[in-house]
Amino acid sequence: MKFSQKSFVILGVLIVLIIITIGFAIDFKGYLGNILSEIAGLIISILVALLLVDRFTEIQREKRWHKVHNLTHRSISHHLSNVLLELFNYFPMPDHYSADTILVYRDQPDIKPTEAVNNLIGQIKILQQQGKLNNERAAEYFSSIKWYINQIQHDLMPRVIQSSDNQELIDVLIDFDDAAQELQSKIIAYKRFTKQEALPDIIPLLESINEIYKYL
Repeated sequence: MKFSQKSFVILGVLIVLIIITIGFAIDFKGYLGNILSEIAGLIISILVALLLVDRFTEIQREKRWHKVHNLTHRSISHHLSNVLLELFNYFPMPDHYSADTILVYRDQPDIKPTEAVNNLIGQIKILQQQGKLNNERAAEYFSSIKWYINQIQHDLMPRVIQSSDNQELIDVLIDFDDAAQELQSKIIAYKRFTKQEALPDIIPLLESINEIYKYL
């Protein structure tokens, strides 16, 4: 005669109930105290086990995603540096010192390029005040960086959201995405419709890049 797993469980429960009943019949108070102590100990054991399992799972997750995080952050840094370096190909930037810093940290995520980005933002503002910026060049600049932006928006950013608990980085990447989409909208409007000013939106894009460097 074969017993199913369910039958064994039912049989086990019945045996436990019979043992408890006999224990209560022999010494109600003493047995009740022992039962309560056993239950408390069991609950504590279960809670400790759950905490250990959760911690072990978290450690395994961190190990599994560590290389992914490093590769993703390096890729983001690489694409951002390309976006910044293209400025020198399309605008008459008076100071190329910032390019050296950006190149040094091209594949090394670090907060140090923020000073260089601030310098670039300052140069762009000066060029705007001097009237030395051209909307056509701005449109050409955006075309040259569009691939790098798309890589961040559609490949790297979803990877960060999926695998990282760094909410600050996620937030600044979302800001970058918003700035890039706004710049694209202005460029399209300039080229197709009203020929309106598109260039000022480059600065919010650069500012969002600066924030990303802080959390890579």
